[in-house]
Parts: sequence; C-alpha cells; structure tokens
Amino acid sequence: MKKLLLMLLAVAAFAGCSKEENVILSEGDKITRSIEQINTPLLSVLQSYRFWEESRTFAYTEPDGKGEEIEVFDAAKVASSEGVDYKQDPWGNWQPYEVLSYRDDQFVKYIPMTKRVRTYHYYDFDIVDFEDGIFTFTRNSEEYYLKVLAYDNNNLWIETNCYDKDKNYQKEFGRADSYPYVRILYTGLPEKSYPLEGWASEEEITPFKVGYPVVLPENFFDIAEDAPIWKATKSYSLVYDRDNVMFGKNLVVHKALGEKPCVENFDPKRGYSWYKFVDGTFYKISYELKAIGFGVVQPCLTISKCDNPFNFLLGITENNQIIISERDYKVLINEPYYQSGDFRELTCYYLSEGTEEDIEQIKQLLEDPDIKKE
Repeated sequence: MKKLLLMLLAVAAFAGCSKEENVILSEGDKITRSIEQINTPLLSVLQSYRFWEESRTFAYTEPDGKGEEIEVFDAAKVASSEGVDYKQDPWGNWQPYEVLSYRDDQFVKYIPMTKRVRTYHYYDFDIVDFEDGIFTFTRNSEEYYLKVLAYDNNNLWIETNCYDKDKNYQKEFGRADSYPYVRILYTGLPEKSYPLEGWASEEEITPFKVGYPVVLPENFFDIAEDAPIWKATKSYSLVYDRDNVMFGKNLVVHKALGEKPCVENFDPKRGYSWYKFVDGTFYKISYELKAIGFGVVQPCLTISKCDNPFNFLLGITENNQIIISERDYKVLINEPYYQSGDFRELTCYYLSEGTEEDIEQIKQLLEDPDIKKE
C-alpha cells in the first residue's frame, strides 16, 4: 500500500511538472519572468535614470495581461524593418515612441515626433497617489494608473491605461482600439540622451481653430487700430480641413507642425515687416534687400495697402495677439490638400503690439536717403 501511494504521488508530481512545462507563456509573461527582482526600492530605481525609453509595448483585451495579446510597439523591429533608425526618419513609414520621466510629483511623457505633431513635445501628469507599486496620476481632470509589474536596475515593466498608440496625447488616452489594457517595457537612458531645451508643451502644440467662414470679434478693429504699430512674433502653418480629417471642416493654425522661422527683431541685414491698422483695413510696412545686380542689393522700404483684409485676417487670441495670413487664405479653401493627402499649408503670423522703438526704426528707414521707398 505504501509503495502504491508513493507511486501515485510520483505520478501526480510528474503530471504537474509536465503541465507546467506545457504552459504557453504570452510575450508579456516572458518579460515578467525575465526581469530578476532586486532589493533596491522602486522610487530609488525610478530616480536613478532621468529618462525611461519605451522599448516594447503590448495591449490586451482583459486586465492583468489576460485575454488576447497584440504587440503594439517593438523598438528593435521598427529600427531594423526599414533599414534606418526610425527615430531619425519621422517623415517615412515609422512608429513614434515615448520617453517617460519621473519627478517627485509628476510623470512627464516626452514624444520626439509623430506624424501629426511634427515637433519635439511633451505632456505632464500630476501624481496624486502612490501605494503598493501603483501610481495614480491625472491630467486635464482625467485619472490614470501606472502599475509597476517588475523592475531591475535598467528595466521597468509596467501596466497602464494611459497610452495612445499614435502618441498624440491631445486625443484619447489608453485606447489601443479594443485592447485597452497596455503593458510597456521601459529601458533606462542617461540624462544627456534627451536635452530638455526646445521641447514644446501641450499648450504650444494645441491647434488654434479659426473656423470657416471666418468670423472676427466685433471689437477686432477697435483693438487693432488702438495700437500704433504691430509686429510678427511667431509664425505657424495655416491649414483647412475640408474633409474633416482632424479638425472638423475648420481653418486651423496647425501648431503641431512646428513653429516656423520668424524674425522677431529688426535686423538691417534681413527682411522685416510691421503692420498698421487704419479705417477697417491694414497696411504692411516691409523692409527688404532687393537684388539689383549680381551680388548687389538695394535696401527697400515698401508700404502696401491690403484691399481685401477679410481674406487675410483670422482672429485674435486671448492675449490680444492678432493672427494674420501671409497670403489670401481662400487658396486653401479651393485646394486644401496635396495629392498625397497631406494638408496644403500657408504661413500665418501672430502679431504683437509694437513699441516706441519700432516706430523710431520705421522713421529712420523713411528718412534714410539710401533706402528706396515704394
């Protein structure tokens, strides 16, 4: 009887081992098992790297890594599939990625570039609670979680509901189609990998919806004509979304395409423009160097009246900055897209009220006999 009992126990143990060996692990489970836990406190590890770069991402139909699993992102596969470093090829067929930064009371997600937001930008989130390896954080009154599943000195394996597969966080979060439960493997990066200068905030990339037809505020010309002079301080792309691709059939200042070069202060070696509003229209005062021969330029000051101002004026911001199109925006209404489907763009300027120095500069240019007047 004892021998029989021992044989039965041995068979049961063998069957259990065989069953364990036959379990098919998901890719996420493999990552969980591959990370050897360390005794270093989680917060100390998070703070040991300023940046944690997205390496692999999976999404699931059920919480806790259960249900159907899909691979959303793999840095190594994306980098090798096109034969180029995907991080350096934002205009091609590529996938964006994110970099997570932990601070005492915030998470910051840095997004080098996406197809819709073609400038380096970031989104910050306020951490409101941390308990048992789970962070609760908020942004724009929405609440999210980040649960640390495993970590070592160089890797961070987490589950979160704050994830946008296109990395356009001004849209929806944590929604990978019908796979809302997301797990991300981050790899630690040295601080010098991501200089923080020049990254645009959410406010700086949020589009300004002009609308169409354009309706100016009733007091627009009161504000515009009250200032003695206006000058351009910022420049962006103006687009028209006729087919409701992104902006709902509106004229839009598409800041996400990045800020355009704009000369903010007068330089006699470069072109410059001011704007003057009078009697329901505006005049553009332009200084430029015109070529009059091989290697010879003539400084010129041109004052031109706009005969159809409502085809150029787009609106005014909360900070009383006037938005004006460089060209007649009706060309966008007729042809809003290129054959590729990309938006056709016009340059528009944000005008700020000029100073006494600007007025004195214009007087000097007018009085200078070496400058041609038109």
